[in-house]
Amino acid sequence: MKKTIVFLITVAVALPVLAGTVIEVEQRTPETGEVSKGTILLEGNSIRMDVQHPGHKNGVMSLLFQRQSRVLQSVDHVGRSYMTFDEFALGQMELTVKDMFKQMDTRLAELPESQKGMLKNMMSRTMPKGGAAMAVEIVPTKDEGITLGLETVRHEIIGSSGEKVNEVWLTDWKNVEATANDLSLFCDLAAFEEEMIRRLNNGPSSDTFLSHYSRLREANGFPVMYRYFENGRIMTETAFTASATNFTDAAIFNIPEGYKPQRVPGLPPPDEEE
Repeated sequence: MKKTIVFLITVAVALPVLAGTVIEVEQRTPETGEVSKGTILLEGNSIRMDVQHPGHKNGVMSLLFQRQSRVLQSVDHVGRSYMTFDEFALGQMELTVKDMFKQMDTRLAELPESQKGMLKNMMSRTMPKGGAAMAVEIVPTKDEGITLGLETVRHEIIGSSGEKVNEVWLTDWKNVEATANDLSLFCDLAAFEEEMIRRLNNGPSSDTFLSHYSRLREANGFPVMYRYFENGRIMTETAFTASATNFTDAAIFNIPEGYKPQRVPGLPPPDEEE
């Protein structure tokens, strides 16, 4: 596979530089033919993921994760704004969600018996509470070969209902220009994301809540191609296009100057002078 990299990062001589890994991916939606590109930057304890802005064809959104401080930030480069999800934010959001469920339980208790059964059934389907994460099984197949120029093995991810929810073609990490630390970073981000989902949902309620790259912990491979299914149809197909060990500007993992903090749901408005 010809590994060509589009150098998206300009190194400023006056700023510190870091030896990091750059991974490029491309996502396709078969039903619409829409294609979007993404870039993942990894270095030390930091990850940055750049994806196409959902509301602007030429816009970009970023996800920033700092492993040591356990902070996840969503950055809107079109709106020049960002949200911060840290331990304080998660705690406040968790309290808000619990309070919402408490109010719903109170209202449910006030309903006539004839209506309780119907409402309980509806709530269990849309907002189930508590319980362990939905069981999934990662099944390696005998489908081995070359995918996008790399040796891969196809795996199927089966949801608790028995339906295939994902297909992923995995290659050994040594086949891409990535490090053991990169894999560890992905896994730590996945763990943070899953903890956030569990706390805010008071227990995951569907397979869609499960992080894509959390599968790396169980399957121990780099996803060359990844398909997401709904009702047996391919909804999206994400493909690895290139990787390289590059030098990135250290500031690329920080919030750009002049961006404004945005209110996280369940929290008071942020202090813009932070």
